[in-house]
This record gives sequence, structure tokens and C-alpha cells, in this order.
Amino acid sequence: MKKTTFAFYRKTMLTMISLGLLLNCSALTFAEENSNTDENQQVQEEILVEQTEVLTEEVAVELQKEETVEQSNKSIQTPKVHFSIYFVAEANGEVTGQTKFDSLVSSDLFSNIVTAIPTPVANEGYEFSGWYWGNSYIGSTSSEVYSYFKRGAALSDLTITAKFKQVETPKVHFSIYFVAETNGELTGQTKFDSLVSSDLFSNIVTAIPTPVANEGYEFSGWYWGNSYIGSTSSEVYSYFKRGAALSDLTITAKFKQATPKFNVTVKFVTEGKGSLTGNVTFDSTTSDLFKDVVATMPTPVAEEGNTFDGWYLNGSLIGTTSQEVYTTLENTKLLESTEIVAKFVENTQAQDPITPPTDTPTTPPTAENPQPEQPVINEPVEPVVNNPGQAQQITPVAPEVQDETILDDATPEVINANNLDTIEEEVTPLALGHDSWSLINLVLTLGIAALAIMMVIGKKTTNDETRKVNKNAKVIGCITAVISIIIFILTQDMSNPMALVDKWTIVMLILGLVQVVTSFINYKVKENNEVESVNC
Repeated sequence: MKKTTFAFYRKTMLTMISLGLLLNCSALTFAEENSNTDENQQVQEEILVEQTEVLTEEVAVELQKEETVEQSNKSIQTPKVHFSIYFVAEANGEVTGQTKFDSLVSSDLFSNIVTAIPTPVANEGYEFSGWYWGNSYIGSTSSEVYSYFKRGAALSDLTITAKFKQVETPKVHFSIYFVAETNGELTGQTKFDSLVSSDLFSNIVTAIPTPVANEGYEFSGWYWGNSYIGSTSSEVYSYFKRGAALSDLTITAKFKQATPKFNVTVKFVTEGKGSLTGNVTFDSTTSDLFKDVVATMPTPVAEEGNTFDGWYLNGSLIGTTSQEVYTTLENTKLLESTEIVAKFVENTQAQDPITPPTDTPTTPPTAENPQPEQPVINEPVEPVVNNPGQAQQITPVAPEVQDETILDDATPEVINANNLDTIEEEVTPLALGHDSWSLINLVLTLGIAALAIMMVIGKKTTNDETRKVNKNAKVIGCITAVISIIIFILTQDMSNPMALVDKWTIVMLILGLVQVVTSFINYKVKENNEVESVNC
């Protein structure tokens, strides 16, 4: 309202000044026309100038006052808001920081309005998916939002929404398992899942578990099925470096019985009837080979009436001398403390022959008449002495020895009788291992031979060209027949039982097919030649 009054007042003043100037100009003009004096003219001009200055000063003062009032009003006036930019959050999250930005008169550029993008915060189980303007994706970072709205000025209110999505559980492609066979276990992580990000073994398995063997066993290595992979982590990684795994894998730790440490003792002992001289105990901490453990074997000494029989290990004779023992156990590893036993046996003395009464004939023991065994000696003497025929009852063994000798002598005669010369039957060379002959092979052989004979004795052609073809067909037919006959003779033993086919039947079929084709060609050539002869 004040601004309108001032404008009206300013226009009125300017109009009055203009009218005053016109009136003065008219008065001057009129004075000139009436030939007024110079003095009157000068007075009139001065009056006009004074009036003009007064009016000008008044107008200037009023204008200055109005401008001062207008400026004071501007200083206290609230700026006009063009539009606002809002940042909001969809469900499953929120935004922190300033969320409303007003566009003033000074600028409507997004980068000048929004001083800082608020921070999106997702609820548990969700994650920020990006900023959206309506259904249009803007970006997920502040720089992407500023870059999106840099393309033009905003002309109305904007609402930018932060959207959130549920966190997906990583999809497992496959798993790698580490397991332990019996006699051991594994410590550490034993299952590794392959996620979407990678299927390389080195990216899946972060650390190979540690194999721990049971007492008395030791780790022998990692196996994939029956394939040995390695015994260290680096060997396992190196093995699977050749390619990516595409399915579940099971890697097994195997264990074996541990090799005993070199801490064994060898003792030499006896079972009585004798003794040992020298060192009888040998301990080893550096080797488990017998020859390295036992430096010098003790010497066996038999008691009176006994004889050293030999050295025994686990009930088995290993030698009667030190050299024999070393030779037998040269490469034997001692897995535990061992005892080697020296055995002695009683001496075997010859029994005195029984002296019968003087009136009883005696026969000294010989090879044919051996000395009776000990149980016979222990029988009562009286019956032997009083019965003169007892000596004949003591020596019935001789005939048995003679019988055995006769059998031994007769044995070569029996063997020689079995080795009498026999006439062997002739064997078909290529029929070895076959106990039958093929009827089909015989039929094919006869058929091939028959076709060859028919071609040979057939009517000859008169045309030179056909005669040459006919001749070649006969040659091929004859050769095929000869080959089939030779094969039959070499492969078929007709003394064996008959069978329908054998492994040579295929060969005979091929030869038969060749013979049929050759005969057909020969026949067609003859037929064409006869037709040409009739036409001529």
C-alpha cells in the first residue's frame, strides 16, 4: 500500500514540475514577442530557475525517504520458499541427519539446496539397497545422488526414498569335508562351504585341520578316495590348484602303525643242559637290524652227556653256528625285545647187543639185520634164553628191508613201462584248443569250390572285352576257392565232434561272399555278350 502511494505522489510532482516549466517557457515567449527589456527577461529566467530547483529538491527528498522505507521493509521480510526436498526411509530402516532442505529465491540447483545427504540405517536382517525418486533408482552413495540431479534444476517438491532389502543367506554351492580314518582324529575346522563368490579350493579352505594319531600309530597322508594327495598342507593346496572343485569333496586322513623306535634288546638264553659264555644281552638305541645290534654272539657250552643242537628263534631253527645265524637274520628288523634260545640235547649212545646163551646162535647187527629196539631189550630174559627160537623172532625185519629194496628196484621198471613209445596222432595246426569242427565252414568251402568250377567250365564269350573280364573273374574265383580249402584243412579237425560254427566261420563267410559277387559278375558279362550276339 505504501509503495503504491509513493508512486502516485511521484507522478503528481513530476506533472506539476512539467506544467511549471511550460508556463515559464510560455511567459518567456510572450515577453519576447512584446519586446520586453533585457532586464525583465533576466528576472524571469532567474525566477524560473529558482522554482525548478525547489521542485527538484522536494522530489529528491521524497524519493530518498521512500527508498529508505522500502529498504527497511526488505530487511525484515521473510524469504519466499520455492520448494522443498525431503529424504525419507521406507520400511525396515531409517535415515539419520537432516532430512528436509528448502529451495530459496537465490538458487534452485540441487547441489546448492542439499548440503549433505542423510545416512541410511538398515534394521537387523536388512541392508540398504539405494536411493529412489519414485520408482527410479538414483544411486546408493551421496556422489551418485548429486550426480543424478546435476542434470537439471528442481522446479517442485522432491521426495527421495531410502529403500532396504532383506539380507540373503549366502548360497552354498558345495562343501569340502576333512575326515579321519580309524586310529586317529582331526583338530580344527573340518567343513568348508563354497559360497557364490568362489569355487577355488584355496579360497574355500582357509586352513587344513591337524591330524592327530592314536598311540602306536602315525599319520600316513591325505587321500581323496584312493588317490594320495600329500602329507602336508602345502601339498594338499598344490594338488587342488589344478582346477576348481564342482561338487562335494571328502578328504581323508589315514594312519598307519608307527615304526617302533630303535630301543630293542636281544638276549641269548638256554633251556638247560648247557650254558653260554660271553655277552648274552645286547641293547640298541641307534638301529633295529640284528647285525647292528648283536656285535658278537656268545659261545654255547654243553654239559657232560649233551650236545649243542642249534640256535632257535620263536621255535624255529635259525642256525647252528654264528655265521649261519648272521646270514639268516642279516636283514631282519627287530620290532621288540627278542630272545634267541640255545638248545642242547642228550648224546645218543649205541646199545650193547644182547649176548644170548652159548647154545643159542647169535647174529651180529648188520644193515640187513638191525639191532632190536630198546623195548625188546627190556623184556624178561628167561623166555629168550630158554627158547632157542627166540633169535629167529628178533630178526623178522630183514625180509621187510628186502621187500622195500625190491620195491625200490622195481620202481624204475614200472616208470619205464609207462614211458613206452606211443604213436601220436597228427594235430591240425590251427585247430589247437578247439575240440570240434564247423559244419558251416565245410558247406561254405564246398560251395566256394563249386562256384569256381562252374566259372571255369562255363561257356566262353566271343567279345574280346568281355572275354578279358570273364578271365579275371575265373582267376579270382579259383584263388578264393583255393584259399577257402587251405583254411578249412588247417583249421578243421574232422576227427573231433561236429559243431555248427567256430571262430573261422566269419572268414569263410567273407570268402563265400567274394565268390558269389565274382560269379554274379561273370554271369552278367556272359548274359550281355549273348544278347549282343543275338542282336548282331
